[in-house]
Amino acid sequence: MNNAKIYLFMILLAGLVSCKKEVPQVFSTSSLTIVNVAVNNPNLSATFTSQPLPYSQFAAPISYGSFAEFGRPAVQTPLKIVSSADTGKAFYQTQLNFKGAGIYSLYLASGAANKADAVLMQDTIAYLADSVAAVRFINMSTDSKPVSINLLGNTSSEFTNLAYKKITSFKRYSANSQASVTGGYTFEVRDAATGTLLTTFTWTFSLFKSNTLVIGGLENDSSGNYPVSVFQVNNY
Repeated sequence: MNNAKIYLFMILLAGLVSCKKEVPQVFSTSSLTIVNVAVNNPNLSATFTSQPLPYSQFAAPISYGSFAEFGRPAVQTPLKIVSSADTGKAFYQTQLNFKGAGIYSLYLASGAANKADAVLMQDTIAYLADSVAAVRFINMSTDSKPVSINLLGNTSSEFTNLAYKKITSFKRYSANSQASVTGGYTFEVRDAATGTLLTTFTWTFSLFKSNTLVIGGLENDSSGNYPVSVFQVNNY
């Protein structure tokens, strides 16, 4: 090979290497639902960067008893959450390392020293092909004893002995237009040991969809601001 051909070959090789370096990396995405069950923390805001940011540049606040969904790339990502009660320090902080196309939920209750007591989990959402909807419960009432859940008017329990930070499996219910289920299902949350009624909640379902019903608040709520209550999170 003469010098001219060698020179041309080196130029072509350099061009190929250069082009290869410019190909952007493509990451699959996952979803994260953040749920605020943190008493005395009326708003929680998240950021997905390790860079210091003013509170005004965090994501829109998530009010107590509500949730927000975020799409995240399936790579290691920092997560920092602050409370509007004290925006100067992290209420919850971790490194996320999600699988591609994974579905995740983060439930945040109030722990000691104004830090979060958290449940972070990967979800498996069942495909519902018939005229049904599905629901599960998670107990995020920080001072509660184990609870049982029954349907209004029924003595048998739908879910039993659900302790703090525990979550049930999804259970399927008929979700057609019959009068017996129009408007939803009303559940009663009771102290599992004594049977004392703590709260009731009517689950308004969507056909073929799943929901998580979150038990929050406090059994011994001296302020009167955070009684035991249930709110609905969409898993779709």
